[in-house]
Amino acid sequence: MIETTPTSDPRADIIALTTRYARAIDDSDFSSLDHVFTPDADVDYSATGGIHGRYDEVRPWLKGVLAEYKMLRHTVSGHDIAVDKRVARSRCYVRALHGREVDGTLRFFELGGRYHDKCVLTASGWRIAERRLERIWVTRVNAADA
Repeated sequence: MIETTPTSDPRADIIALTTRYARAIDDSDFSSLDHVFTPDADVDYSATGGIHGRYDEVRPWLKGVLAEYKMLRHTVSGHDIAVDKRVARSRCYVRALHGREVDGTLRFFELGGRYHDKCVLTASGWRIAERRLERIWVTRVNAADA
């Protein structure tokens, strides 16, 4: 069970929220995203060629598009969070390593970007109501290519 009860430190709660997102994606635990996003969240991954839509459209899209990767590792850092009562604006960096099997070899690419989030405090804890992914860079990461 995912603990989502808010603490007295909204900043720590929101950092934990972004970490839960990363862990759910990396573990292909897409049902856990229900504890990250509001049901009507506006999610925009279009900067990386992805979908822009409501959470209920985005969740199955994520499950489908990420299925081809044998390994995913998302790291979030550098959180900048401004809280105003029950609403918060959050920005954090993301480094996302994606590994796909090609001809029996795991091939990697890495995305560097920033998540821009609007978080809201609900009865179940903090949730992301809006997310926009800003692409900063993408690179291949393979020993054979170095």
